[in-house]
Amino acid sequence: MVGYFESFGLSLAKVAIFMTEQTPERMPLGLTVVTGRICPASGYWRAQGRSDDVFLVKGRWMPTYKRRVVRWMLVRHADEIHRLERASRT
Repeated sequence: MVGYFESFGLSLAKVAIFMTEQTPERMPLGLTVVTGRICPASGYWRAQGRSDDVFLVKGRWMPTYKRRVVRWMLVRHADEIHRLERASRT
């Protein structure tokens, strides 16, 4: 029997790379994307002109901020968050 991911032509390894974003083409910090576009990288994003950050997931729509269209800026990658959490536990 073929596994779920294999039925789409994907290996589990490829899915793991996608989910953890350990790809050679890492999105640069400071990258901006407008509400309504697809999020290109999981991590913390900041709405232009704001100081609070929101965790957004790669592949989802970029949201509105307080019901307004805004430009979002990538301020921290998802894998950096995990590294910081691990370091704080030791």
